[in-house]
Amino acid sequence: MAFTTRSLLWDKASHSRELLLSREWLVTNGLGGFASGTISGAITRRYHGLLIAALPAPHGRMVMWSHVSEFLRFADDDVISLGAEERAGGQLQLGAADFLHEFRLENGLPVWTYRVRDLILEKRVLMLHLQNTVHVIYRILEGEKRPRLELRPAFFFRHYESPVNEGMPAPYHLSAIEDRYEISAPDSGLPPLRIKLANDRAQFTVLPQIIHQVVYRIEQSRGYAYEGNLWSPGFFHVDMQERNMAAIMGS
Repeated sequence: MAFTTRSLLWDKASHSRELLLSREWLVTNGLGGFASGTISGAITRRYHGLLIAALPAPHGRMVMWSHVSEFLRFADDDVISLGAEERAGGQLQLGAADFLHEFRLENGLPVWTYRVRDLILEKRVLMLHLQNTVHVIYRILEGEKRPRLELRPAFFFRHYESPVNEGMPAPYHLSAIEDRYEISAPDSGLPPLRIKLANDRAQFTVLPQIIHQVVYRIEQSRGYAYEGNLWSPGFFHVDMQERNMAAIMGS
C-alpha cells in the first residue's frame, strides 16, 4: 500500500524547541469528533485532547480525554519522559525534544519515532471511523534492553469551547470491569469514558491525583483563560520485554 507521507526529521541541535510546541496534528472520526495536539505532546489549546467526542444534543463536542503522560522505566530505574507538559510558573517539561527522531504524517495520521539508548519506539494515533474511539499505539522497532512502559491518562470533562479554568465535575468515579476501566462524572450527565491498555501483561495502579495549573499557551496568547487542572486516576504499566506492542484505547 502506497502512503502519502510528510516528514519532519527532528534535530535538537539545529531546531528550536518551540517548533515542537507550535506544530500541530489532527485526526477525525467522521462524526465531528477528533483528536488533536502538538508534536511535543503538550496541550496548548482548549480543544486539544486525545478524545474530543461528538455526542448527541445537548452535549455536542466534549473533551473526554485530555492528555497522557508517557514514561519508559529501564532496569536501572532510569525513567525517561517522552511527552511534554507546561505548568504555571514557567515549568516546561519537554522530553520530546531530547528523544524524538522523526514526526511524520502517513495518509494524514500522525506517527512519532523516538530513539532512547538502543531503543527505537514508534507511536501512532488513530480514530475508528464513525466511532468516538481513539487508539494510541506504541511499538518497539529495535532494541535489546526493553523498558517498562508507563502511561498516566488525565481528564477534564468539558465542552470543547469552554474555558480551561472551568470548575471540574466533582467527584470523578473510577470503576473496573475486567481489564477495562470506566471514568464517570455522575453530576455531568455525560456517558462514562472507557479506557484500557491492550496488552495481556498490562496492569493498572490506582493513584488518583489532580494535576494543577496546566498552561495552555495558545489560549494565553489570545487573551483567554489559560490555566486549568486535570484529574488522573492512576497509571497503566506494562513490561515490554516479551511484547513489542501496547495500545491504550479510550471510547
